[in-house]
Amino acid sequence: MTNKEQVIAQTRDKKSVNEAGKKRTKKQKENRGVEASFLAFEKVSVLENQDELFSLVKNLAGKYSNKDEDMKRTVNKKSDSVVYEMMEKNLCLSIARHVVKAFKHHHPKMEIHNPEDNIFYRITIRFEG
Repeated sequence: MTNKEQVIAQTRDKKSVNEAGKKRTKKQKENRGVEASFLAFEKVSVLENQDELFSLVKNLAGKYSNKDEDMKRTVNKKSDSVVYEMMEKNLCLSIARHVVKAFKHHHPKMEIHNPEDNIFYRITIRFEG
């Protein structure tokens, strides 16, 4: 018998298919990279228990994200910051708003930067003592 390779088609749910069908600009067609949203937390050492922040973000991402999407976390102890990289921009904004409400006693300042074509977000949350 000959060995046959089995090819399994990868499918995505309808939400992702609809987002892929949007019209792209000329600049986006030339640069085919996938835009990711970044959620950065600065001055994390101000928090008494940083694990509460990490678990809150993890639980919200697990609850509201697509099953096949993953999230990347980068911790930089020198600059005292944590950066999350995710593919869903609305999830990024939702998590940022939840964190601001949950840690309001640390007086967080939120800055949102997004491009003109509104494809991704760069959100920075700075905790004040």
